[in-house]
Amino acid sequence: TFSREFGFFSRYPPLTSGTVTASLQGYSYLAKSQSFSVALSQVASLSGVVRTTTLYADRTSLRVAFQARDEAGRTTFLTSGLTVTLEVSNGELAQSATCTVGSSGGIGACSYTVPSSWFSTAAGSAIVTLSAKYGSTMVATASLGSVALARSPLLDSLTAAGMSATMAASPRFAGDTFTVVVRGHSGGFELGGFNFRLTYNSSMLEYVSLTSSSLYASPTVANVPPSVSVLVLDRASSTASSDLIGSDILLFTATMRVLDGAAAGAHADALSLQIVSMVNQGTVDFITDTPGIVLDGRDGNSTSGQLEVEAVVAVGAHAYAASAELVNTAPLTGEAVTTQVTVVEHYNRVASASATMTSAYACSADDATVATVNSASCLVSLTPSQTAGAASVAITATSTTSAVSAQAPLRVWFPVAASLHISDSSLQRVEGLMRAGSCEQPGYQTGELTLVADFGGEGLATVSDLDVTSLATFASSNAAVASVS
Repeated sequence: TFSREFGFFSRYPPLTSGTVTASLQGYSYLAKSQSFSVALSQVASLSGVVRTTTLYADRTSLRVAFQARDEAGRTTFLTSGLTVTLEVSNGELAQSATCTVGSSGGIGACSYTVPSSWFSTAAGSAIVTLSAKYGSTMVATASLGSVALARSPLLDSLTAAGMSATMAASPRFAGDTFTVVVRGHSGGFELGGFNFRLTYNSSMLEYVSLTSSSLYASPTVANVPPSVSVLVLDRASSTASSDLIGSDILLFTATMRVLDGAAAGAHADALSLQIVSMVNQGTVDFITDTPGIVLDGRDGNSTSGQLEVEAVVAVGAHAYAASAELVNTAPLTGEAVTTQVTVVEHYNRVASASATMTSAYACSADDATVATVNSASCLVSLTPSQTAGAASVAITATSTTSAVSAQAPLRVWFPVAASLHISDSSLQRVEGLMRAGSCEQPGYQTGELTLVADFGGEGLATVSDLDVTSLATFASSNAAVASVS
């Protein structure tokens, strides 16, 4: 019997399929070709980027981008049975959320809304961790450090007849919307009607819409930038008189939008409230032409609301290679083996999706004896000039516009040894046989050349005696004696 083992499929990424045939002297010993497919491996490592590093009582959405890899550094892995979990702990309570595994580059996303009870007038923090499991078996974890829980402002309340406008306490990004809630203190009267004006900085804000209070009849609204005026003449038919007496009566909710071109920074003159009139049940004005108070991210109150506009910036990135495990066959073929590194950037704004930004990054390899990379295109090449392999060589992508960087590990197999074999080292003349096409030239025996190589590298267990005949080109040192075809 004759048998031969093979299994060095490192040249092929997971899910690659093909066929196997067996033949001897041109005769097939399989009724039909046998198919194979390169199996997926389990996740072995996780890395993460916390996109929202500071959370606020009115901006509680925690967002994390993560990347999973298998033991060889590949970002195509077994997803059946895989669960990636985000855990958040404030030291007293721990909460968790299931993450979404993406379909490209092993990159996924996690989201969690932090409870409002975790915020107070004192600053705090929460610890963020990631874990990956198949069923109940933990296969990878990653500690992402902490997120800041910003202190909530200590806001004043209305203590006498008047109005307040509560706006965003946390920073907002260009393009974001936020609400301004107007409330009234009736001063012991029944607040039967009112007229007020919200003035906004039209160079950074625009009025979007209103939601009127169910306590009152439909308002008359006039938006003439830079202000929106609201006039209410009567209560709703279902509203009881007692509902219109109090210190915290909901009057109106406006939705504002930060303009796309709004400059980053604190804007002290973002919004103000002017009470034109507040009318009691006897249709008598008990307040006229008086500034209302504005409650924002600062303690106390002000007559002019401040809004901080936060710039959208990259807070991290992940990089991955199209093929993370490569076999350097260039010393055998003379042709470079290449793979493309892609960089995906993550941003601090929840509404800004992660984006492929490879062209904005410069790439480098930490060991040029194993791999080279084009700095501008991030194309990795294994050429005849490389002299080694490695279990992991890092391709580092560094942003050309910020301090963000990311790494893509590669596993590279190198032909550390090779030997040439011939089936018969002594080729004899065959009596009575003449060469084809030449009746005057005697015929000789032929032999079959086989090239075998050992592949390995630093940190890799050498795989020996691999047949690489099909990869090489052969030549005779003396064609007059022997030729190779």
